[in-house]
Amino acid sequence: FCFAKQEIMAALHPIKWFACVFACLGLSTATRSSVELQVNSKDGSFKILVADAPWLSSNDFSVRSEGKVYSTSDNSLLLHNYSENIGMDAVGSYAETRIAWMAGETHFETFYRLYDHTSAVVLGQTFPKGAKDTAISGSDAHNQLSSVFPSFTVSEASTGPSAFTNWASSGVPSASWMTSSPEQHGIRGTGTWPPSDLEQGWEMAGALAIYDKTGNNTAILSPYMAFDTTQLTYKAPTDKDSGVLAYGTRGSIESFPMGYQSAVCIVVGNGIRKTMRKWGLTLMKKGGKNPDTWKEDYSLRYLGYTTDNGAYYYYNTEPGLNYQDTIINLKKYTVAESIPIKWILYDSWFYAKSNNTGHGMMDPAHGCLNWSDADPNIFPSGLRYMYTATGWPVVAHARAWAKENVYATQNGGQYPFAMGVDLQNQTIALPLTDSFWNDLFDEASEWGCLQYQQDWMYTQAGQSTIIDSSTAGRQWRMQMTNALALKGMRFGFGGVMPADWLMSTEQQAVTNGRVSNDYHANLGDSGALNWDIGVASIFCWALSVIPAKDGYWTIPEQPGHPYKDNRTEPYGVLHGAVATLSRGPVSPADKIGLFNRTTIMRSCMDDGTVLQPDIPATAIDRQLVHMATGSGGPDGAVWSTYTKIDEMYYNHIFVPQLKEEFAVTMGDLDIDYSADMKLLIIENGVHPPTQASDLGEHDTIMAKTCNRSDFQLYHTVPVFANGWGFVGEIDKFVPVSQARVRSISFPGTSVSAQLSGVPNETIRVSFVHVSTKIAGESTYPLQTVTCTFGETGTLQATPQGCNEQFE
Repeated sequence: FCFAKQEIMAALHPIKWFACVFACLGLSTATRSSVELQVNSKDGSFKILVADAPWLSSNDFSVRSEGKVYSTSDNSLLLHNYSENIGMDAVGSYAETRIAWMAGETHFETFYRLYDHTSAVVLGQTFPKGAKDTAISGSDAHNQLSSVFPSFTVSEASTGPSAFTNWASSGVPSASWMTSSPEQHGIRGTGTWPPSDLEQGWEMAGALAIYDKTGNNTAILSPYMAFDTTQLTYKAPTDKDSGVLAYGTRGSIESFPMGYQSAVCIVVGNGIRKTMRKWGLTLMKKGGKNPDTWKEDYSLRYLGYTTDNGAYYYYNTEPGLNYQDTIINLKKYTVAESIPIKWILYDSWFYAKSNNTGHGMMDPAHGCLNWSDADPNIFPSGLRYMYTATGWPVVAHARAWAKENVYATQNGGQYPFAMGVDLQNQTIALPLTDSFWNDLFDEASEWGCLQYQQDWMYTQAGQSTIIDSSTAGRQWRMQMTNALALKGMRFGFGGVMPADWLMSTEQQAVTNGRVSNDYHANLGDSGALNWDIGVASIFCWALSVIPAKDGYWTIPEQPGHPYKDNRTEPYGVLHGAVATLSRGPVSPADKIGLFNRTTIMRSCMDDGTVLQPDIPATAIDRQLVHMATGSGGPDGAVWSTYTKIDEMYYNHIFVPQLKEEFAVTMGDLDIDYSADMKLLIIENGVHPPTQASDLGEHDTIMAKTCNRSDFQLYHTVPVFANGWGFVGEIDKFVPVSQARVRSISFPGTSVSAQLSGVPNETIRVSFVHVSTKIAGESTYPLQTVTCTFGETGTLQATPQGCNEQFE
């Protein structure tokens, strides 16, 4: 190998830089900051260095075509041509090596790119003229790889990564192994590198983070394109042999069209959370996704109500009433009690399904027959009537399509569907045209559907039409979301594979995805981890898909619920805090007459506007390190997020569960503070605070041991040069949020906050001044004023009182 010097490369003009790189005989090398890519043009092998240390090296790769396997291991895959070039795309400028191969009569190419301003490597494969007879035989072919590239050698080494976190699971990314409890997350989600096992097979290639012992140097591996057909397999190293991490195309695909490409990216950065976000933004640049699309989602900005699994009204109504009367009574109750519900989620109970009746219809195998209007036994007057009667826009659940559905031409409908078996060998239907989705959502807009929530996506994605095709899966997903985008509607998903999350980087309508398992009230700790989403939310936020925690009960006892146990919910306040801090939907799920309004209103204004941080709360890097290695971080869960007002950061640190005290540093928050910025802290998890405190020794926040019922919620308060700090609304989970606080100023010797609200809404706002420090202590009493908004819905708050503001 010929190694190009980083300092020389960085000093040259990019074209000269790349020209110098390619001058090395038989080797191309390109570098940028912390990553270096070395490619051997004689055999296609490569190495990737991070911070000047070797982290990843290639293993053999292969192609299956014309029913045969051609591999570099036995030289049956023949190197045909080699080229080097520079280029630019939506991600940025790059240096590329491209090698052409012959797999029998099939043309095959591998390409190796380094993006010079992104510290990203892309390794890909393409079939310039297509490929035929590529499928592996057998019932497990969809879990295998037919065309393998790239492939990495995995072994223990004195240099390189020390640990990993793998965001990949079936259903939701907070599957039990991705919680904060080591006894729950098992061996596949995180651990020391190299892993003894990894999630692998069908659509299971998510985001694999590998990092050093502190998480400072981090690399994220994932598919870069062809998300629904690019998979991974893993063989752990043994005492005798190295392991292999291989990416490639799904083994059940029968052929590839001309120009088909698949690729994997390796994005390098500093810090796990920050590198994950960098990775996600890179994929969104490539896919053309606006990373701020989620901000337009009504369901993410206003208080909702859910009837999902775990809710009181999941396949359950008020005694003697149908769903129509139950939902209308629910609306009347929330209005009477001033609980500002602004939308409702209708789960699978609202539409007709196949094969069964009654409670058994909750089984996802019972596909949808007719989604366009409700089952007449559910809403006798129809969905349009319900929208008019309640005024509530609808987040509408959906599942796979039944073979008997009313839309298919096979059943007398207007639209072509493909019939095929799913992975459970049950026949389901797949819509094939844009016109189906356009017409479906045209009609849905008439009954207030604001979001289509496609659940059980892995059921539909497992249909043979998709499994055996290189294009059908993408077509299905893109047709759905393109139609929604045209109507200004949103898409949320559940029951998904990692491929669905990654493909969201190309889908403008996707704004949120289920991050938690279905909610179930606490059952002696069994199944009670629905709140534990801090680690999984790193993955969601990286992709600008807002994590959607399921609903929750706000009152412990809910008599008459439909579940066959004696469940109660002692942690309703915890669930409310998690939902609010997630930046996702906040949707209680109580019985009429059993809403805890105090808990609910800690999340929102009087008009239902949710008071949230700027971004979802996520687990700090040191929590990930501790989960992986058993040391170096909190023994429990510590998450953080922030609100930014007028260039000032208000941090929110959430500690739901902690076995030992832990000192949270400012470095844990991933925000750079100037050395002269004074910060105070308040804590309002269970009770509103009466005082602020200094940071602890070495500018830390000392989190105490806790366990859900006594969770801690800390907030930093920046102190301005005149000694004043704006604390905010201490009765809310997020005291300072952009929805409430328009601006903060510090005129002369005072402080003033311009606030938004609802006419006649009364709030309490707090301030603090450093001159009031209690003698001999490190605490400062809060100065709290009570304010009521006038007709304009805006006011100015100061420590002396409030004045209505006029636009």
